[in-house]
Amino acid sequence: MNGIEIAGRYYRDEVAPQLWDRRHAAALLGAGSEVLGYDDDLGSRVLGARLVRELMRLAFLVERRWAPYGKWFGRAFGELESAAELKPLLDGALGAPGWRERERMVAGAATVLARRTNGLMLAGPVDPAPRQFYERDITVLGAERFTVALAEEITDPVLRGLVDRLGLRHGHIPRLPGTVDQAVDSTDALAIPERFRKAAPLLGIDLHVVGREAV
Repeated sequence: MNGIEIAGRYYRDEVAPQLWDRRHAAALLGAGSEVLGYDDDLGSRVLGARLVRELMRLAFLVERRWAPYGKWFGRAFGELESAAELKPLLDGALGAPGWRERERMVAGAATVLARRTNGLMLAGPVDPAPRQFYERDITVLGAERFTVALAEEITDPVLRGLVDRLGLRHGHIPRLPGTVDQAVDSTDALAIPERFRKAAPLLGIDLHVVGREAV
């Protein structure tokens, strides 16, 4: 087994499970109309576009493909196996006339990715159906359920130690570090290792501790 294959299996089985953490973002789509009592359609559109981007990034992750930077992002997404199923939903979310339709499209795309995540068999199957967000009139995937299921399968001692050190939210949801490009959106920073490594503390990662445990 060559080094690239070993690295790929490590990423698939140990690193990828740390990235499925999208608990509250989808619930913000209807924040203006449903909670505050006024229509903030522009704000909902901006949040919807952000969610579309995150769902596209998850599609790359599920298919074990690296997402390129912005200039090539959309074109590379179109080459993914899941693009044919996801693109109509994502287009619908971006062009929806109101937040309720936007919510429906986002939830549909998230369900597609949830089913495909189950298909990877990295953890036991999780119900991919959307559900109500607490008692509010909002529909979300409930992605924290995937976070819990996937994190439980991390066995590598270095990554297991990192996840355990970051602790839990709400008593049962692991605080996963994710990746640096979830916290930093600058090509100038992400293209230079010396720069993006300095962002590690933003994710709760102590590179000195991780480095010592990896030796």
